[in-house]
Amino acid sequence: MKSIKHYPNSKIIIHDFFDRLEIYGCLLEFLECIDRVDTLGIFFVKDCKKEKLEKYYEEYKYDFR
Repeated sequence: MKSIKHYPNSKIIIHDFFDRLEIYGCLLEFLECIDRVDTLGIFFVKDCKKEKLEKYYEEYKYDFR
């Protein structure tokens, strides 16, 4: 979430993303998958409402799973 918030023009790479959709699935509201290898996902940040992103960020910023 922090990367989405502070670096919206970057590509974001998340390992084990697709094995942990129950944890990371909410990120799909903000990310568009452009490539995938096994469980690793490569994403661009979608245009999204900053208020909703901020809400999720505040909710999950201390969740280090």
